[in-house]
Amino acid sequence: MAVQTTFMTGAGAKNYGVAKQHPGQEAEVVRYIDASANNLTSGDYYRLFYYEADTELIDFHVITETVEGAADTVDITDDETGTNVLVSNADLNTDNNVAKQSANIFKSAAGYVCVRPDAAIGTAKFWVTGKMKKFSTTVDR
Repeated sequence: MAVQTTFMTGAGAKNYGVAKQHPGQEAEVVRYIDASANNLTSGDYYRLFYYEADTELIDFHVITETVEGAADTVDITDDETGTNVLVSNADLNTDNNVAKQSANIFKSAAGYVCVRPDAAIGTAKFWVTGKMKKFSTTVDR
């Protein structure tokens, strides 16, 4: 198991920027993953989104655009150890499949939302979307 940053920087970072989060406001995050351009290794954790301490992770989805061609799946986790699985076994073999998060999770420490493939992925193209809400006891102006 390795922690990969392919989708955080460089050519693999095809995502929409995350604006400064203000306490109590939801920020939407979107990341496009093209495994034909950046193959995914089974069991590795690929960082997708950074979140600050005291953040609620809300309503994450995996949307399959191009199928893998095998019964392969990915998990979306709240960190690089899979402490909590936000989206479990998202199917990459069904076109236009949407897998959803079952429950929101509050994170008291900063970290990364990650994707973890359950097998080597080399063809699929898919979106990972979600929302994050920052909480704070100080005023942000």
